[in-house]
Amino acid sequence: MASSIPEEPAVSQLLQVEDCEFRDTTHAEEILRVLNQQRTTGILTDVVLSVGDGRFPCHKAVLSSNPYFAAMFSMDLKEHLEGKVRLEGVDKETVKILLDFIYTGAILIHHTNVQSLLEASCMFQLTKITNACCQFLEKNLDSSNCLGIWNLADALGCTGLCDAARACALQMFADVAREEEIAEIPIHQLQEYLAHDSLKTRNEELVFETLVQWMKTHEKESRCRIKDLLALVRLPFLQYSYLVNTVQTHPLVRQSQECIQMTETAKSYWSPCFGSLRDIKPRRFSKQMILVVGGRKREATGWKPVLEMRCYDLSIKREAVRTRKSFLSSNRTDNLTSNTTPVVSHCTISTLPSPVQMMGVVVHEHHIYITGGKIKRKSLSQVLRYNLFASTWETLAPMQQPRRAHGCGVVEGQVYVLGGRAGPIIVDTVECYHPSKNEWQWCAPLPQPVRVPSVASLHGKLYAICGSLGAHHPCPYIQIYTPSTDSWTLLTSLELDHIAAPAVVLDDTIYILGGELSKQVTVFKPKDGSISSAPDMNFKRADHAAVLIDNKIYVMGGMQDPGARLMGAMAHDSIHCYNPLGDVTSGECWAEIGKMPEAIAMHGAVAVYEGYLQGGSDVTNCNREVFGDEP
Repeated sequence: MASSIPEEPAVSQLLQVEDCEFRDTTHAEEILRVLNQQRTTGILTDVVLSVGDGRFPCHKAVLSSNPYFAAMFSMDLKEHLEGKVRLEGVDKETVKILLDFIYTGAILIHHTNVQSLLEASCMFQLTKITNACCQFLEKNLDSSNCLGIWNLADALGCTGLCDAARACALQMFADVAREEEIAEIPIHQLQEYLAHDSLKTRNEELVFETLVQWMKTHEKESRCRIKDLLALVRLPFLQYSYLVNTVQTHPLVRQSQECIQMTETAKSYWSPCFGSLRDIKPRRFSKQMILVVGGRKREATGWKPVLEMRCYDLSIKREAVRTRKSFLSSNRTDNLTSNTTPVVSHCTISTLPSPVQMMGVVVHEHHIYITGGKIKRKSLSQVLRYNLFASTWETLAPMQQPRRAHGCGVVEGQVYVLGGRAGPIIVDTVECYHPSKNEWQWCAPLPQPVRVPSVASLHGKLYAICGSLGAHHPCPYIQIYTPSTDSWTLLTSLELDHIAAPAVVLDDTIYILGGELSKQVTVFKPKDGSISSAPDMNFKRADHAAVLIDNKIYVMGGMQDPGARLMGAMAHDSIHCYNPLGDVTSGECWAEIGKMPEAIAMHGAVAVYEGYLQGGSDVTNCNREVFGDEP
């Protein structure tokens, strides 16, 4: 007998009980499963996708979850009215995979279908599949496919994948150049690739050889565009002999008067008369080396000037060293003993024309400038310039003020000298050298006369930081020069005591390194005027030199006991390195990476590109007066 339902509600006493929400987490999946069964059997579907000879019954409501089909079915189009859509530009197997994803949310991507899926998902605005394909391709980038993927991603507007493939191609250029794919890329991609500043190549010879490989496959286009193609190679950074014997003798180059002119201009970079490299630079990943200029060393009879100008390769390992021929032969030394700190690989590339000390040393493009200094007790006004390409010394117009122990810097292609000593007097005079005119002109004087200041140039301004007022008294100022207004700004910095300390610039920051009275490293940010400290150097060091290479600071040489000065002081031969962008908690902040062949102080040091040294062994080393007789 069936039970009857009571007239009064059986749950009348549950009025005060909280509501209970039930949620079936499998509900949406179950509906899609049912809809997918209907799709595969053709039951209750309302539209058919036609691809070639394939037919795919579907539900408009399901397809409309995608913006491409939503737009199609929401308009009064023939497809909306007839319930039949013909898809072009895609194969049926790819459409089947895409429909499986729309109805199930799952897809299998592999190397044989990823390109067709990427192209179709871009066409149908299936963003999730596009992203999945891009991630798949990015994970599988290598030298054999990066150019093709770069071209594909660029055509489809997949920005992230395009950037990743381009970065891979730039980073792995040496391997990419050996692949067949390089000869098949379109000319616009070749131009972007070989012209890129971040192309990581061991030398420009490989760039030219890659270009030749491409031109063999595209002879007609190469003949018409040879000038544009040759411009992709940074010709001045080729070996001189390679430029003359290989590039200039190439048939397409010989047939183009414009190309002949380009190669002749490149050859002139090795001429002592050549001026500026403003329009062409080494590539961003070109190796940099340290060039140490002059200084003095302690001998039994006292301090003696160092005449050698040495180039140091910090990689030490023989197979990694690539400079001019003299660096690879007898002039190059290695000391890789296991129980001592090694002497860093180096060679002497030139000697100073005179035994000058306490001079200013700066680099601009492929020129090393040596300003003033002293010989014996006489302050000098002489200015020497060394052409790295031509391996020649030039005597420039003299400064108007003889000086030594002065500051020296480069701003917008012009060389500035400031302060220093003229005899017993600390001067406030400032001069600027114009290379195109070979002349010096006076600038506004320093607000505070100073010797051995820390000098740096940043964002079109010149900074003279601290220095000495005489008798080991630090200058408590940061003096800032603005060339556009020929004016100085004075900042007081009583907490700083750097004397005879070099400065280097990293991004928007100036690092001042040690000095007579301190081993402290000061961090100065001109943008907001803030002053802070970085990890101290291992010991006090003055009259040393410093350079920045690959975002790392290298200090070398200098006085061990600056307070003792002259008779009791000793010099360093060590080279220490600090990485300002590294993890200071991971180990020693300042690490000794090697030694110089002798202990020196009061020297200059600059970072130079390997490419600037390529031509030295092919030309004659000589001295001459600049703007004088023809060489």
